[in-house]
Amino acid sequence: MKNHPLYLTIILLGLIFCGCNNSDSLTNNIVADPINWVGSKVLYTGVEGKKDYSIIFFYTDWCGYCHKMDEITFADPTVANILNQSFNCIRVNAESDTLLIHFDSTLTGQQMKAFYEISGYPTTCIFKGNGEYLTKGLGYANPVDFTTVLNRTLNGEFD
Repeated sequence: MKNHPLYLTIILLGLIFCGCNNSDSLTNNIVADPINWVGSKVLYTGVEGKKDYSIIFFYTDWCGYCHKMDEITFADPTVANILNQSFNCIRVNAESDTLLIHFDSTLTGQQMKAFYEISGYPTTCIFKGNGEYLTKGLGYANPVDFTTVLNRTLNGEFD
């Protein structure tokens, strides 16, 4: 019984190491290139290098699942590669008063939230490159599920 604290330490260390494996990740231990979040003008105007699809990620500073999307899903190399290669990506703080270009006008993050009828966070809206709305998803999506949605978009399933 004298070794009880030692056994407890060994068990705790084992649990910590086993618990660090994220089974939702597509690629473990590979660091992703950061996502190229661009300004809203790229989503709706004829900017050189514009891609065929776009996403708007609506978030708030206080939203735990928004942070989880940043830390897990958007940090996943497979997700980041698909987004960087095939999507124009924009982040919108849905509580912001900052003006963003939206088609031929400017809107705040709060106004864009109302325009797209965002009811919770995080919400990801997907568009064709010309701004045609395709679909949106509410809530946290792990890298595997998010990759599935991105691939379905690229395969034209939401067109």
